[in-house]
Amino acid sequence: MHASWKKRLIGALTALAASVLIVASPITAAQADGVDSNTTEETYPDVMLGVFTNSERDHTDNFYASYDGVRFHKISHAFRDLFPNDETRNWAEGSGSEEHPVPMENVPWERKYKLWPFNCPSIIWHNGYFWMLANESNGGDNGKLRLVLSFSKDLVHWADQKPIHVNVPNLKYGNGEKTRFDAVAADWSVMPNGKIAVVVSMGKYGAWHGQAEKDTMAPYLVTFDQLSNSTDPAWNPMENDKVYYEVSDAQLINLPGDYNYTHNNRIDGSWYFEGDNAYLSIKRKGVTNEIFSTDKNLSDVGNVKAWKTVNSNVLTGYEAPSLTKFNGRYYMFTDELATWTPDDHVRKPYMRTGTHVQIGTSMTSFSGPKRVQATDSSGKSYTVAQMNNDKGDGPRHGTVITVTDPAAKKIIWEQYHASGWKDSQKMFHFWDLKFTNNESHEDDVEWLGATGITTGFPDGSFGGLRTIIRQDMAAFLYRLAGKPAFDAQNAPNPFSDVVKGKTPHWESILWLASTGISTGWDITDDEGKVIRKEFRPTVNVVRQDMAAFLHRLADYEQADPELSDPIDFRDVITDGPEEQRTPHAEHIVWLSRTGVTKGWKVGDQYEYRGSSNVMRQDMAAFLHRMSDNVLYPASDELAR
Repeated sequence: MHASWKKRLIGALTALAASVLIVASPITAAQADGVDSNTTEETYPDVMLGVFTNSERDHTDNFYASYDGVRFHKISHAFRDLFPNDETRNWAEGSGSEEHPVPMENVPWERKYKLWPFNCPSIIWHNGYFWMLANESNGGDNGKLRLVLSFSKDLVHWADQKPIHVNVPNLKYGNGEKTRFDAVAADWSVMPNGKIAVVVSMGKYGAWHGQAEKDTMAPYLVTFDQLSNSTDPAWNPMENDKVYYEVSDAQLINLPGDYNYTHNNRIDGSWYFEGDNAYLSIKRKGVTNEIFSTDKNLSDVGNVKAWKTVNSNVLTGYEAPSLTKFNGRYYMFTDELATWTPDDHVRKPYMRTGTHVQIGTSMTSFSGPKRVQATDSSGKSYTVAQMNNDKGDGPRHGTVITVTDPAAKKIIWEQYHASGWKDSQKMFHFWDLKFTNNESHEDDVEWLGATGITTGFPDGSFGGLRTIIRQDMAAFLYRLAGKPAFDAQNAPNPFSDVVKGKTPHWESILWLASTGISTGWDITDDEGKVIRKEFRPTVNVVRQDMAAFLHRLADYEQADPELSDPIDFRDVITDGPEEQRTPHAEHIVWLSRTGVTKGWKVGDQYEYRGSSNVMRQDMAAFLHRMSDNVLYPASDELAR
């Protein structure tokens, strides 16, 4: 075996560690959920953490973990709604009163006041704590914005809600009442400089004044220059007075776009930071979700010229946008609207709500919305998805973030298992994988995704039943080989149908050519003279060609696998004149001796079906077995 093989494989897995898994030994399908008993704080995989209101009737704040952005596994809750079907009593578990105080378990304190579910919660990780944010509905008696926060060290024990009063010196729109303004949908995110950016919309929210869908609301920025704490709610949740914070006045955000012909209304803003930019996702006119960008320090948000429109219509008919990025894809989460203003509708109202996700490789192009599937470890579904049930559908308004901090990931994954999820209840990287006890090779596909050999399609799917084409096969093989150093730009290009910088996976194709793993097709003239070579990137890979690719890859890597007796495939002819033999028969025989393929058993015989197209899910199995049986066998000193 090439000495460089081990180095390249280890290098490839190490590079993947920040976004998928970091393990001391090779990644296995059994570790698809990212955690085993040997996991340390530095080895927990990145994960999406979502917090959602359970439904319009049940305001409980539920926390979920997800890999694929569609399937969300419930791991905990914060403030549980005690009366989920009573809109007059939205109190949370643990609420007390003067007549019925609630004693604390560890200290001689009593809670004599109400707690409330957050309803439209937002979550961050900062300074060793998870922090949750919401806001009160108006300016109150003092006419100030009233933010509400809580904190936790374990996602289970949450501090009693702490109000933060914020000055609003330059209010653009008011509600005409003593409270000055209505406030909705506070959301926050940690900035690259360590500060915390809050966005909240203020003005007149029509539904609270008998004028539903006639809002006059504008977004504002509030910045926490400092936010820290020194207590643990698991010991005493009432002790929230040790929170130290420095908060700015609210500053008006002026966004591009003329939308005054009906009414002024931008609400449900949320932040996402990447590189040198801050991105604000927000809902226009109550129905259309937009994305704008400005500098990462939010230095001039009041200047309309400081903003650029990234996407003027991510989706219409949904609200509460929340944008994050995970494993190279953008995920936009929104909550379906039961109804909306007639001049904007694109379908008839059917009274159904609930969180959906759109997935894309850029912020300018997303897939269609897919309904989030939220479940707990017992199999209970929190996704209702019923027509004419807009009050009961869920999960609703929330936030999804990508968690990369080792300490935060440790908390999430430990709580994942503490909440009852078993190793067999895997979280897959692709939303279209199903639980079939590996009948569809989902364990192999997950291994392929976890190692980074495949990233799937832009919409987050793997497409297991699609046929694999030659250009994708080239990419798979190059990644399986550990992405060896290769100067593709200056490499010779023997193929007339491969264009550098244009053909998908052209670098991998030229690497295959340089190693002899692929020779392509010779195109001859009438006299039999070769006039050019073709790779045929978009042609389907058939099983006999795949056998040749894999055998040549093993030879290139100088692999020395254990070989068993060959399988006698009745449809593979190995003897006789060359023109009568099955193409690549010797490679098919070798592949059967390695255990990479067993073919199909038909009666008492076996078939290989060499001219059949290779499905992507079958290719996942072939590559996984190649890694285990040939390139990285169990006898290897680094094996699992």
